[in-house]
Amino acid sequence: MKRQKREETEEEKAYRKHKFRKKLAIILGSIVGVIVLVYLGFALFFSSHFMFFTTINGTDVTLKSVSQVEEYMRRQVADYTLTLEESDGGTEQIVGADISLEYVPGDELQKLVKGQENFLWLKTLWDHPELKAKVGVKYDETAWQNRLQVLRVWYRRTRWRR
Repeated sequence: MKRQKREETEEEKAYRKHKFRKKLAIILGSIVGVIVLVYLGFALFFSSHFMFFTTINGTDVTLKSVSQVEEYMRRQVADYTLTLEESDGGTEQIVGADISLEYVPGDELQKLVKGQENFLWLKTLWDHPELKAKVGVKYDETAWQNRLQVLRVWYRRTRWRR
């Protein structure tokens, strides 16, 4: 027994077309909605974090918060060593711990984050921000003077002047 194919009426064709368009609109609307949510999510995230490919004083701070960058700077200052190269080829060092060198946080990093244009975060994918920030430090002046007195360079210079 053969089935006969019945022809669709104009009304059925219109209904099928309407159903297809409705599905397509829901799918495209969902895709656009997800893209908008992701974009807004990154914009919100970048209100408290540094954007993609951001460097401060030559250090990569991509996606880091102000507190993470401050902790990094604190570690850098704690491990700081000043190396003096003498004219005769020798070297001497002043270690930050010897002079009680420590990081002093300021509001400059917070200002840099707030100064970002978070809704233009896509721009940072090809235009990499290179920022400069002052690193606040303090040290013991007496320890600094005492450390200078024992340096060979200082000793030779002051002995030569006598």
